[in-house]
Amino acid sequence: HRAGAERVAITGEYMRTAHLGGWGLEYERIAHLPPGIDVEAIGADPDHDRAAARTELAARHDLPPDSFWIGIIGRLSAVKGHEVPTQRLAEQADRLGLGGRIVFTGRVADPLRHAAALDLGVISSLGSEAVSRSALELMAVGVPAVASDVGILAEVVGNPDQIVPPGDPAALAAALGPMMADPERAARLGEE
Repeated sequence: HRAGAERVAITGEYMRTAHLGGWGLEYERIAHLPPGIDVEAIGADPDHDRAAARTELAARHDLPPDSFWIGIIGRLSAVKGHEVPTQRLAEQADRLGLGGRIVFTGRVADPLRHAAALDLGVISSLGSEAVSRSALELMAVGVPAVASDVGILAEVVGNPDQIVPPGDPAALAAALGPMMADPERAARLGEE
């Protein structure tokens, strides 16, 4: 790679050390191209209106519209670590008074509409995340995320209080708790 390429593009600064550290590439030959999505188009789409999305999804999934909604938007894959929050919730749902209030939608045709309805997103990945489209989409619809410290997530999310070690349900719960206790703070974080 050193001799065959003039430049190497990376999506996040973490890639310099995690993936390119042993290649011996000069700093000038590495181009940082941060991932992005069309925030203006997403914001202009009426399907992503928070109030409308929340009303529709509350009716569709029989959820109280005035409760605090936490969700995971992403493909079902072992590397995404969905079992970290969902297994813990499933095990403790009745004890926590959440029986009947946890919805596993499976694949949906309108993931951004689902994201727009949330108060808080969770990205519990165990690996990968070179781009983290889920984090970008949550942010584009004004929803803060608590994410594992994997790949580009810390760079995209930006707030260290919202980053937890991968595969650590206790750390995830500790990061979610303050936002659930202060929904206005969560809303402010989503606006930043």
